[in-house]
Amino acid sequence: MHPKHKIDNQLLIIIDDDVSIRDSLSLLFSQRGFNVLTFQSVESFLSSSSYGSACCAIIDLNLDGLTGIDALQIIKNERLPMKTILISAFGTPKFVREAFISDAFDFIEKPYNPNELIEVVERAFANFPERSLTEGLLTKREEEIRTLLLKGLHSKEIAKKLGISPRTVEAHKSKIFEKLKINSTLELLANSSLH
Repeated sequence: MHPKHKIDNQLLIIIDDDVSIRDSLSLLFSQRGFNVLTFQSVESFLSSSSYGSACCAIIDLNLDGLTGIDALQIIKNERLPMKTILISAFGTPKFVREAFISDAFDFIEKPYNPNELIEVVERAFANFPERSLTEGLLTKREEEIRTLLLKGLHSKEIAKKLGISPRTVEAHKSKIFEKLKINSTLELLANSSLH
């Protein structure tokens, strides 16, 4: 059984500092057709190109450096299109409460039941709103630039408005086009008029 909505090729992020858990979860979900990426820390995930993609994430609560709760706060503050499932061997009521206040999709205690985890991940994917198929792929900055492009602004005007260089705008534009699978601002305008 696969998720109802395929989001960004069912991208599943796994963040856990235990290599055996990363490997077993990667195998478990890869065999079910998910595109799985693993990271040993929140920091390594944040510095990756996957940061900002529409996806589901399984994050260990107790990590060195930034914790699972820290990751949830970043995802919430950046309004990233991610459904996050926290896993932990230490599921105290305080942590569970913090997780849900920070918009966790679910909280699973270790040792987890693989079938239960698969079912939760599939529910998380099915829970994506339809608009995530387009807008949800973009980071907050890319969404700002997309909005300004739709208003007819050119790269130099966008750069001035956002206080960044035209080269940075161009880099964001190419990332937007790549994510939305389009080749030009004209296509962006045409696609937006369809929604």
